[in-house]
Amino acid sequence: FCLMVQSSDSRSKSKREEATIELKTIDVSKDHLSEKSLKVESYEILREWYNIAILELIDTESFKFNYSWIAKQFGITPLLAEKSIEKLISMGLVTLENGELRKTQKILKIDQAVPSDLMKKYYSQLLDKSKESIYLQGLEERHLSSVMISLSPGDVKILNNEIDKFRSSFNKLAESLAMKNNKKKKDIYCLTTQFFKLNNRGIL
Repeated sequence: FCLMVQSSDSRSKSKREEATIELKTIDVSKDHLSEKSLKVESYEILREWYNIAILELIDTESFKFNYSWIAKQFGITPLLAEKSIEKLISMGLVTLENGELRKTQKILKIDQAVPSDLMKKYYSQLLDKSKESIYLQGLEERHLSSVMISLSPGDVKILNNEIDKFRSSFNKLAESLAMKNNKKKKDIYCLTTQFFKLNNRGIL
């Protein structure tokens, strides 16, 4: 599963709030997975980071449809886990059949203007989880690296495009590795990318 967001930073408020979100999921109801797309009229799934994490957790081999168990996987309360499942069901991302949760779409696309405050909160939550991993996870469980380089302002867009290409190829490789030889999925990982200006140019 991969959440890909492309938002436009601009002095124009309308431009700042434009975003395209691609949520990739696995359709477990079909033997031969085919890509589908679904337009969703709500972006509430981004309200809390664990909504997407729980959606992906359903695909793991040890998944238990038990709110307490789900809550322990992500350090949240059983009540929050229950509300998250209810949200996923109401959005049509998950169905409940014979006491089992099943994902409904392989690819879900949300294409609309997403409030910038919501996106800022979502990214802040993921960055907090990233900081936690520095202290709580071993090197075999995480990868952290950084590069600092001086650039011309005109080069930033070119490098942003390269990051988008990498993210897309990374996701395709991860999907193929997960499907290869019918591997069983055990854990949920998150890839985030940050590329930003460090200095305060123009301030005397």
